[in-house]
Amino acid sequence: MLDKLLEIFGNAHFEAYVGGPLAGVLLGALFVKLSVRPEAEQTEVSPREVRRALDKYKDAEPRRQGNHHRSSQGDGDGSLLVVLLMVAAVSIFLFAAFLQTIVDTLCVFNATVAAFCLTAALLACVTGRFNTRDWWLQTIVPMLVSLGCFWLIQKVQQAISPEVATYARGLLAGDAINVGTILRAAFLFIRSLSSEYVQWITYELSAALFITIAGVGAMLRLVYYIALSNTREGGGHWEVLALRTRRFGGIGNVLALGLMLGLGFLLADGMVYGFMHSVG
Repeated sequence: MLDKLLEIFGNAHFEAYVGGPLAGVLLGALFVKLSVRPEAEQTEVSPREVRRALDKYKDAEPRRQGNHHRSSQGDGDGSLLVVLLMVAAVSIFLFAAFLQTIVDTLCVFNATVAAFCLTAALLACVTGRFNTRDWWLQTIVPMLVSLGCFWLIQKVQQAISPEVATYARGLLAGDAINVGTILRAAFLFIRSLSSEYVQWITYELSAALFITIAGVGAMLRLVYYIALSNTREGGGHWEVLALRTRRFGGIGNVLALGLMLGLGFLLADGMVYGFMHSVG
């Protein structure tokens, strides 16, 4: 089913008559206000002033409080350990088996985020919305992060032997994919590799996770910028969206994205693996 879905999405007629128009509608909705020059009194508005206005909007909303119940913890520590080992084995196996698909998906995702950032930056330049350094950072940071993710995920792919990925895919060939098939293939895959190479793939999988988190964080920072910029002239749903994504727009987000990229690089490049083995 997944192959058929990818085939449909990649079809030239689908892209021309369905995907293209839908993308146009989406881009129009996102960038409709960015393409309009702000009014004179809004020209010198900085992100900090817009955030202060959001605080007033937030204080005016009724606050909702929910009750949180903590679930009791059982005594199945041994069972939990077994489950975690099974999840780790399956994750390593699936990562190797679908490495090409994972890399292609993340490359398309990060390239799309970078393109959206560039479009937003160009529109802001043309319409005079970039009046302070803070506005620049809102688009430049996610664009640089997404480009860094684009480069790093390819580094992860190059770190894993093509023969290993081919072998992992071959373990699923010819059988109906279900839980039992995946578990049998995963344990056979783990037993077929040396413990050192299993550790190597584990570090590369960790790198891919950090890269994915950084890419999603960059996208959310871009969403926050678009919502915040459209909030300059006021506008209901944009204010709500800006409040929901506000945590992704501060200096803490920049530091977190830098940390995710740094960890992704150290893991993908094999530095962490080499350090752990030199210490051991």
